Amino acid sequence: MAAKKHWSYELIDMTFYTSNTDILEVEYEVKRISRGRYGFSGFLDFKTDLDDSVLVDVSLKRSQRREGPYRDTSMKAPNVTLSTAMNVYYKLMIMDTVAECCENAPVFKKRFETPLTKRRVIINECEMSQDGMPLIMPDGFYLLRTSFFGDNFHAYLDTLILITNE
Repeated sequence: MAAKKHWSYELIDMTFYTSNTDILEVEYEVKRISRGRYGFSGFLDFKTDLDDSVLVDVSLKRSQRREGPYRDTSMKAPNVTLSTAMNVYYKLMIMDTVAECCENAPVFKKRFETPLTKRRVIINECEMSQDGMPLIMPDGFYLLRTSFFGDNFHAYLDTLILITNE
């Protein structure tokens, strides 16, 4: 029997930036799916193949107040290759969710091998699962920054969530 999470989350906001829309373009909106349930819809357009020259950096910061100050937590993945990010973090925490609510999202059984091929991923009311997430999370606002660094671009996605213990 799997251990039960004792917290819930509310997706507050998402912000995306890219230095080069000829490589990666993203549009989305945070949506209220139903009472107490939030997700997002939109698209990710990978306009070129991406390989392990792309590094991914993930950091999670926490604050008692939405306006900050935000402090680092121990949850981070500094400058890993795209394939490491896909095989460890994406596969364990995100892939099962996007397989259900996204069209053309990368889904793989064993190991992801670069390149991440050129594709347009359509996102339809994705609500992130808590599977693969920590059992215990202190109350507060969390800012998750996922950054991408490539030869001809850099990009980041900031996701702001509110964690409430039940």
